Amino acid sequence: MMDLGAMKLQFARSLFECPGNAFAAANKVFPDNISLACKYAFEWIDDPEVLQEIDNIKNNKPNIEVNFTVKPDDPSELTKEDAIRLAWEIANDSNEMGKDRVAALKLFAEINNFLPDKTINKNIKSEVTTTNKVMIVKDHGSDEDWENKLLNLQKDMINAE
Repeated sequence: MMDLGAMKLQFARSLFECPGNAFAAANKVFPDNISLACKYAFEWIDDPEVLQEIDNIKNNKPNIEVNFTVKPDDPSELTKEDAIRLAWEIANDSNEMGKDRVAALKLFAEINNFLPDKTINKNIKSEVTTTNKVMIVKDHGSDEDWENKLLNLQKDMINAE
């Protein structure tokens, strides 16, 4: 079992790989214990050692850093990870306007599929089965016709003896 300091460093590296998803980072450190992952995801997100390790990673890995020199007319050089990291940085930058920060956070959530799908399926087929609460009765004619048929049947039975 790793010591707590080594676990924090692993958490920081995982958090750097997927910024903004502290639970996923903690889950990599504690894959078999969700309760510890939840606990440390909240405790370590602002931990000075974790933040220092993330800064160290940024300084030692310039190829992972967001390339701010990408021209808007050539977006082919921008990767999905760059876009995620850039949106996250704008959302957390206190110098940005509030609406820009909210827009960046919404973009971050959309890229990471955090928002529910808004499409509505209009091709829903529903079949309603109704039960008739009416009893179907065969028409045997009028009362007089019915009485005459019974009398004739009775006569035939008496004469048959």
